[in-house]
Amino acid sequence: MALQSNILGLQSNLPAGCTLLGIDNTNYDTNGQTRFARALFNNLYVWVTRPDASEYVFGSGTLIAVDETIDDPSGLTAPQQITYNFISTDVNGVWQVDMVTIPDHSPGQTYLQDEVVVFGGAVWQNTLASNNTNPSVPNGWQVVTVASLRSSLSAFDSGMNVTIDCRQATYFQTSMFSISEDEDLLDVNATCSGLEFTDNSNWAENNEEGHALANFSNYRRIVLTRPIGGDYIYSTIAGDDVDEVISAPSLGNQDFTYSFLDSDVDGRYQVRICEYPTWGNTYNYSASRLTVVYYDGILYRCILNNIGSQPDLNPTDWEEYEPTPEQEAITRYCYTANVAVLCISLYECIELKNHEAICLINSDFCNDDFLCKNPAFLGYTKLRTLRDGIEYAMVRRAWTEVDANFNLTRQICNC
Repeated sequence: MALQSNILGLQSNLPAGCTLLGIDNTNYDTNGQTRFARALFNNLYVWVTRPDASEYVFGSGTLIAVDETIDDPSGLTAPQQITYNFISTDVNGVWQVDMVTIPDHSPGQTYLQDEVVVFGGAVWQNTLASNNTNPSVPNGWQVVTVASLRSSLSAFDSGMNVTIDCRQATYFQTSMFSISEDEDLLDVNATCSGLEFTDNSNWAENNEEGHALANFSNYRRIVLTRPIGGDYIYSTIAGDDVDEVISAPSLGNQDFTYSFLDSDVDGRYQVRICEYPTWGNTYNYSASRLTVVYYDGILYRCILNNIGSQPDLNPTDWEEYEPTPEQEAITRYCYTANVAVLCISLYECIELKNHEAICLINSDFCNDDFLCKNPAFLGYTKLRTLRDGIEYAMVRRAWTEVDANFNLTRQICNC
């Protein structure tokens, strides 16, 4: 299978307006070509072109100037979601999204004509039918710009147009986001004994038919994923995998808690809330955007505009809907938030390492060479650096970086 860059996109409205979501769905892990292995992709760029032709650029490399930094594909294990939040001057219209992903050059590999690589801080394109030399002139390589790869119809670029219509109408959106606080309503409680989070979906603010609070009378499911694996599941519908039965949105209970277990550790906790309205026979359901309802124990997606069309009896208007986790990541009926927890055991480990480091300083205060080579002193220094790095990455929502830093702290604390 050949490498193929691929971006999936969908517009969806948040309580503050709407947002443009994209997913890098490139086949890094399944293309079967060692010269295009995921580990070689450290340069990913996404351009969002507004209707007025102005642009916003996301990027994971340093080849061009970017407005927002995203993760390198090389360090990820799943498709990366890229989010553009609309600003007050943005308008409805046709928006264009272009993505270019470029691998580093891999010595000894044979590249085909028009394939591109990053080498020596530049982008090189092969002009020969096959080429196993290092990029240089005149060995069949030529320097090209990153911008020239946009819409080049090659395996390294992908693009799509999206018509945005949510800048004036307010559609339903599940959310844990607070506009007033400009952050997700997911945090560690004051005593570090658990998490607190709030379902802050826009039932009252949206004007979409069939999506008022009263319509959400049956289905809400919350999946809390722990750092070292394992889920804690809240649901309005009891089941073998459900840990806690909760009320439907229409019955209240918008605030939730999770008490840390003895097996829980510091790390990134993820909470995903999904909720769907119950079908009603008086509402005009639209197929122009993802519209899903819950009826008689099954989720249905609207595929043809209808009113009064019972989902289980009208397959031309509705189809059963079983979203994958990747689909849930971009649907307006689900919302995912993350939080880094540092207080279960990390601070205790840091305090212990600090005590050991102070003892060393007192024993030989002036011998810096002794301190710098001592494992206990280095362990404390590394832990403080990693803790700060976790907090900085959390602010940037760089969750892959948060996970990597937590893994390093566990190695130090378990030594």
